[in-house]
Amino acid sequence: EMDTMLLVYAGGVYHLCWATFDFFWPYLFNWEKTLAPLDDFNRPILRITGKLLSFLYTALAFFSFFHAHDLLETGIGRSLLIFAALFWTIRAGMQIHFYGFKKANQIRKPEMPFSRLFKNTSNQAVSTMLFVIMTIGVALYLIPAVLTP
Repeated sequence: EMDTMLLVYAGGVYHLCWATFDFFWPYLFNWEKTLAPLDDFNRPILRITGKLLSFLYTALAFFSFFHAHDLLETGIGRSLLIFAALFWTIRAGMQIHFYGFKKANQIRKPEMPFSRLFKNTSNQAVSTMLFVIMTIGVALYLIPAVLTP
């Protein structure tokens, strides 16, 4: 049981990282400039969605840190573990659908404050890395949901 508990705690750290990343998404990807061409109706949708994702990730981290035992021992907890695993399964699938691996190289890189860091990195490598990171999210919650009696 301790091993599955550690995976749930690691899932909490995982979700805090995603919450932080998504919170800063508008700044990292220069949304003031890149979303400027959108109309006043559509532009806020991306900001609203980003903030809601940050909230979701923070909530999953909270449950992982402060209710890990309940996640492993109760029906609703196991359901939440499966929800998190399904969420990351769907998100990883969307990564492939929208960005693919080789297909990602056809996408123009956005202007970012840290563009120099990824200057020599292909979009394919970034998309593959994100897919692997999302698959880790699946494992962090699916393994405890399946292995806990």
